[in-house]
Amino acid sequence: MFSCADTLGKITLVTLVAYAGPVFTSQKAYTVALGGVIWSILLLNEVFSLSSTIALALICAGLYFVAKKPVSESLLERAVTD
Repeated sequence: MFSCADTLGKITLVTLVAYAGPVFTSQKAYTVALGGVIWSILLLNEVFSLSSTIALALICAGLYFVAKKPVSESLLERAVTD
């Protein structure tokens, strides 16, 4: 039963990479880390320490830089739509 779920998950991941691209798909790691922190606080009553805050800030900064479009790309999109 677990091998069927694993196979279905891998097929879904490959389909997502083909559809959305590898950069978008790699951002999943950031959301998994953020979700893990939130769930550990809500469900397991874990303490959110200073080191956890710093780590979460670094994760968010990494997500910002990965998802940020270059200025030249946004200018190009504006020129094409005008």
